[in-house]
Amino acid sequence: MKKIERSTVLFTLSLLIILTLSILVSRFSYAYLESGPVAPGETKGQVVSKEDQMIFTKGDNISLKFDSASFTESQSATTKPSVTLIANEQTKSAVGIYTLGIKIEKNTFQKTQENNPELILTVKDITGSKEITAENLPESVKNSLNYVTVTDSKQKQISGFDITGKTGVFNFIENNQMTSTNYNDGVKHEFEFTITFVHYDFDQSINETATLSANAYISDVAETATSASSINFDEIVESDLTTNLE
Repeated sequence: MKKIERSTVLFTLSLLIILTLSILVSRFSYAYLESGPVAPGETKGQVVSKEDQMIFTKGDNISLKFDSASFTESQSATTKPSVTLIANEQTKSAVGIYTLGIKIEKNTFQKTQENNPELILTVKDITGSKEITAENLPESVKNSLNYVTVTDSKQKQISGFDITGKTGVFNFIENNQMTSTNYNDGVKHEFEFTITFVHYDFDQSINETATLSANAYISDVAETATSASSINFDEIVESDLTTNLE
């Protein structure tokens, strides 16, 4: 197998989640939480309120780092963003709506061979115990993403959306409704994003200097694949997803 020729090849992938916050026009109060454990006895920063609360929690930053010597198998990294809905103590009932998606602004990854995707994004609904596939994509993006299953150099099958070279806004969930009667811990919906750079038994040096720059988001606004591209990012807790292979 011919490997990428440079002596040191660094592939770095950082994925953080954009959280679109309310502008005081709804009946919710919103909070933004970093990921990480909560110490015993600590709260998550909520206060008792007459309002329902919708809390967006970004996943951990994820990174992939390897050189040409260690690039002998597919490389993956995973993060788990979530949204939690807490009912108010008066009505003990809350309803929230959110959208989950990704905006890819720059992507220079290419397919070395036409039928072999090299960058795959897998999205799972952990709460609902299901993977998001072509069958349950919103209609607005069904024709924009291909769901594939590939076999890498270790004969491992990898399934997900082929994002090799893809740019644009892609919603995986639109206008999803969640309910809660819990005014203490609330109801949590959690998701898992996994990006995989697939290792094949052929020369992949075409992607030696490839880069990916994108943002993933959970939003309380009912965005569509079209309107999401015009989100005012000054009103978002923003992070970058950047991938460099250099």
